[in-house]
Amino acid sequence: DQSIEYELSTFSSRLMKMKYFLEFADEQTIVFIDEFGTGSDPDLGGALAEVMLEDLIKKKPYGMITTHYNNIKVFAENTPGMSNGSMLFELSNLSPLFTLEQGQPGSSFTFEVASKIGLPTTLIERAKELVSDQKVNFDRVLVQLQARKNELNRKNRQLSKNQKELSNELQRTKDEFDYLQNKLEQLNDPENQKRIEQGRKYIR
Repeated sequence: DQSIEYELSTFSSRLMKMKYFLEFADEQTIVFIDEFGTGSDPDLGGALAEVMLEDLIKKKPYGMITTHYNNIKVFAENTPGMSNGSMLFELSNLSPLFTLEQGQPGSSFTFEVASKIGLPTTLIERAKELVSDQKVNFDRVLVQLQARKNELNRKNRQLSKNQKELSNELQRTKDEFDYLQNKLEQLNDPENQKRIEQGRKYIR
């Protein structure tokens, strides 16, 4: 949607679409926005994206928005009718798990990805120094939370497996008990007792 002829940049073309959503969205609208707020200065674009989102949700549309902006994640966390979500990754190698986890935002893994592709550690550390401690700590918390969720999911899968095995073992024990109980009842049956005594006499 960029256009030299109409002097449309990436950001301005996105703003035109958002302007349309803000004018015509209602409860029957479904909205999908990818990389919400990008195309301009991150701080200014993030602030503008937040106020547009605040106005948009008053119209109560359904929709899904992807973003790397922390202020949008925080806004969603504190706003009724909105819910954060994130795609899970295996943190040891940053491979996708193709699982959507609802209820909390995810990290962009900015420095983790840079480290994975082999960017010099000195550059990554210098980049961290340029970012406010609050942003670095916020992202670190998101990474830690995802690591804990991955571990909890692993334990839940193991627990489910153990419960299934225990249930199967319990069923086998019950079946065996029923079989033995049935045999015992047969042995205690008077007619069977007579046949047993006759067999013993015959053996003698």
